[in-house]
Amino acid sequence: MIWIIVAVLIVLVLASYAGFLWFQVIRNNKKTRIELELAQKEQAQAELKHQNYLQTSLHVIAQSALNDELNISEGCIRVKVLLDNLDFEALDIEGLDKNDFSLIDEVYVQLQDFDTHQARKELSDKERKDQDRKRRLIEFKNDEMLRKIFTTLTQKFKIIPE
Repeated sequence: MIWIIVAVLIVLVLASYAGFLWFQVIRNNKKTRIELELAQKEQAQAELKHQNYLQTSLHVIAQSALNDELNISEGCIRVKVLLDNLDFEALDIEGLDKNDFSLIDEVYVQLQDFDTHQARKELSDKERKDQDRKRRLIEFKNDEMLRKIFTTLTQKFKIIPE
């Protein structure tokens, strides 16, 4: 009889402990789910902030190129990088398609092998002038269409305050 009582007590203790552990698993799962939801919200906010930054930057760079504060080729290079990082699918801008900016990609490809920064400084005068001449020719051939694209960028993308 004593063995039955001891066995029942052991079963009760083990069942209580199992219940306690189960409760902790449920609590930890809930805590993990809440932390995951919070992390997802923070990630979504960070992505929205980044996309807003890209849109603002597109507007500012395009406007600077239109105002001749930035040469057209430099504007193309900068805009290309921004457009590559912009999430067009998430944007809800009517009449906006990434293919509308294919000329930016074409000009970028033509300019990508030009020397910049220190490498440009190390060019001889003749080499530098030759690259400048080629760059100006690319700009001249595409000026009208690029200005239309930059105008579209300033119209479609506004400065978004943080």
